[in-house]
Amino acid sequence: MAVARPRRAARPGAAFGKAAPTGHSHPPPGRPSLGTDPRSAVIAQYLALEQDLARARIPRKPFETPTELLARAAYSGLPTSHARRLAQLFTTARYSSHPVSGEQQLQAEQSLAAVRRQWALQHPTSPVSTGGDSP
Repeated sequence: MAVARPRRAARPGAAFGKAAPTGHSHPPPGRPSLGTDPRSAVIAQYLALEQDLARARIPRKPFETPTELLARAAYSGLPTSHARRLAQLFTTARYSSHPVSGEQQLQAEQSLAAVRRQWALQHPTSPVSTGGDSP
């Protein structure tokens, strides 16, 4: 029987887009935690989105896929088109042996920035980073 690890709760009033660990998302073994190559950079961008969602009180459940998390987050107003693109890029980078290009890295960075901008427009009282805190 598997035992679930306790999850860290989002801090009240935490800002969407500000860096803070969620305690459950890790880069793949053997890959750096920050984006030093296109594959790890794409993964880092998606993990930043997961952290943003956790701070917005939409933490990823241990059993959720990226698609399931984004579907749940859409109910809270998450801009889905850019988030979906970032999740697709993450899935390719994380689970595929296909090469990840610099163009895909740029798309991931732009997708995260767009999600943060749109979130700020929909939630004006929540300060949002528009790039400075991206991995």
